[in-house]
Parts: sequence; C-alpha cells; structure tokens
Amino acid sequence: MNLVNPIVRRWLDDGATDPERFWARAAEQLPWFGKWDRAFSWTFPTFRWFEGGQTNLAYNALDHHVEHGRGGQTALVCLNERGERRLFTYAQLRHEVSRVAAALRGMGVEKGDRITIYMPTFAEAVILMLAAVRIGPPEVLNSQIHLAPYDPDSPRLYEREADRIRAALGERAIVLEHAGSTSVPGLSAKPRIDIILGVADSADEAGFVPFLEAAGYVLRIREPDWHEHRVFKGPDTDVNLHVFSVGCAETTRMLGFRDHLRANEADRSLYERTKQDLAQRTWKYTQHYADAKSEVVEDILRRIGVSATCVTR
Repeated sequence: MNLVNPIVRRWLDDGATDPERFWARAAEQLPWFGKWDRAFSWTFPTFRWFEGGQTNLAYNALDHHVEHGRGGQTALVCLNERGERRLFTYAQLRHEVSRVAAALRGMGVEKGDRITIYMPTFAEAVILMLAAVRIGPPEVLNSQIHLAPYDPDSPRLYEREADRIRAALGERAIVLEHAGSTSVPGLSAKPRIDIILGVADSADEAGFVPFLEAAGYVLRIREPDWHEHRVFKGPDTDVNLHVFSVGCAETTRMLGFRDHLRANEADRSLYERTKQDLAQRTWKYTQHYADAKSEVVEDILRRIGVSATCVTR
C-alpha cells in the first residue's frame, strides 16, 4: 500500500531524476534581485547552489508576502512552556525585524559581518536571525556610478512623499525639506530623493516610527552616535528619508549646502564636475564614491561659513 501522496511522489521522482532542473524550477517561485548563472555546480569536494544569484531570505520570508497583500496573515506562532501563545502577522514581524536590523546597524554591524546568536527558541530569536539576514552580504559594486541628468519631475516626487509624511505624522513633522542633489536644479544625481524630516527628538522613536511604518516606510538605519540619525526607505519611490532632531547641526549643513548650490553657479559647476569625474571611476562600494566627494563638499562648506562636522551619508 503506497501512503505517499501522488503529487509528493511525482516531486520525489522529479528531484531524483534531474535535481538541478527540479530545484531551479522551485527557486523560480521566489523573488530574485538577480537571477543565478547556474542552479548547481559541483567540483569535488565543493558544491554551489544558484551561483551568481542575488536575493535576501528575510525579504523572501516577510516583505514579499506583505507586498502581495498577505501582511495581515499569521506568519509566526510561538507557544512557550507555560502554554502562552503569541501570534505575529507578516506585517508585524517585518516591523520587528526592521527595528532590530536598524539597531544592529546602530551598534556597528555591517553587511558581511558574522553574528553569533545564542538564545532560547522563542520569537525574539527568530526576529534577530531574520534581522541579521536582512542586513545581508556586502553589496559589491565594482563598477562606475550612474548619474542621471537633473529630472524636472523631482520636485513633484518630493511633494508627493512630503504629503504622505505629513498625513502620517501631522504636527510631529516639524521640518520637512527636499535635500541632496535631486533638490538642486541642473545638478546630475543618482535617481533617489533625499528628504530631511525634523522631529522633536529623533531618539524618541515611539513618536514617529510607528506612524511612518504604517504609511509604508521602512526603518533601515539607526545611528545613535551620529546626531541620533535614522533613515527610512520609501514605500514605492527610491527615497532616503533622513530623520534628525529639530536644530541638529547636520540639518543646517545639508540645507546650507543645498541652498548655496542653488544660488551659486560656480560652486554648482565645481560640484558637478567633481561628481562626474568620480562617477567615471570604478568603485568597489558605492560608499567609497560618496566618501571621495567629501573633500570638495567640506571645501565649499568652509567657504560659506558652515561648521565642518560629519559629511552627510
């Protein structure tokens, strides 16, 4: 008597006959940021699966389900020794994982670091493991930087995000400004909208994080040792939402730099030439390109009388 379900039996047979084709077909049901070159390769004693592919298991486990309308469905059920039961939906679990991932980054954990987790089997252990995976491996660029010409649509994109942020935070959004290169007409830029949000106290996350996350923003970076800086990614537009406390010196620097470039054609041209020259070089990491711009940025800030502290990320 065969007790194996016919569908399962067919899967077993397919996997035994051609395992590479079987698992390649199964993997295609998952989201990939870049498809693999080959599903399986084996040179004794080493074997590799999906070599060259790019994905993130935390994204697959959480974000993929939330983005496809399953955010309210149960993702994790925890039952402790006392019989107490805790349920997490996909949306709730993504919220917790994003917060812990941001905390890890705030402690100095970077992509590629190894993390040892020694915890009992309960919800927080799962959240921490997913948070570690969410930070992910190093994103190696090994390429030039793509700078797009100034997009006249950038102000509209900013205003759309600003309206969404105001609707989410109300009076908690004390300062809201378009920053970065997309805020300077005529300046080429990476196609990403940088926004400065000033709140009463950026260390008091309860005052703004839940509201922004409810609007679709995801907390990605927490830097308590650098102006209590927080960074969110946007829900549907490539956005870096920088959160500082009102009166923070870094806000003054960022907006002072923006306003000067808007008004001073000579320095705007200097900054543009510097960016274009650096963008033509090959960079292992995007951050190396950003760091290389710091010299000209600091020179301009010194000349306009803005104090030189840390350059914006």
